[in-house]
Amino acid sequence: MHLKSVRITHDTLEVEFEQPHADAAGEAPSHHIDFAALPTMATQISLPRFVKADGEGNELPAEIREWPCVLDRQTRLLYTARTLATDVTWAKAKEIAEAYAAGLPDSGWRLPTVRELLALVDYERCNPAINADLFPETKSSAYWSSSAAAYAPESGAWVVYFNNGGAYWCYRDDHACVRAVRAVGVPPSQ
Repeated sequence: MHLKSVRITHDTLEVEFEQPHADAAGEAPSHHIDFAALPTMATQISLPRFVKADGEGNELPAEIREWPCVLDRQTRLLYTARTLATDVTWAKAKEIAEAYAAGLPDSGWRLPTVRELLALVDYERCNPAINADLFPETKSSAYWSSSAAAYAPESGAWVVYFNNGGAYWCYRDDHACVRAVRAVGVPPSQ
């Protein structure tokens, strides 16, 4: 028996084998699969947390060249793959994020919280400190969050700098970049 294909989604593993050839008597050879070994095998499979996705949150093949969004499999949050705007105030960033629809009506796009933005940081990278294969054109700059700064809740908001992955607060009339996020379903049970 030969492995033909493997397809992995956030909650399933599909394995397809080539059909065995029949012998001279027309009997297909039998094969034994030890299903008791599967739990051990499953713990050795490491699925990526972030994957390319369409605007509805459906996973796309890794080799695809154009994709609008990135899905966080752990939280079921969908992020815009590309920066929506640069050098805008917090109010303008909020407006841009909420207006982004990726071709969907009533889509629920918004500015991410500071924690949601920090989840995108890859601390093994810098300039930008994010997986640029999934998030192309990310600026090594500050990105607005929806989180108010406790120090100045009426006039400040948190930003995440994707040059080094740090989070800081800024006045809302400062300028930064915009990425949007929305929920696409219930996260798989842990």
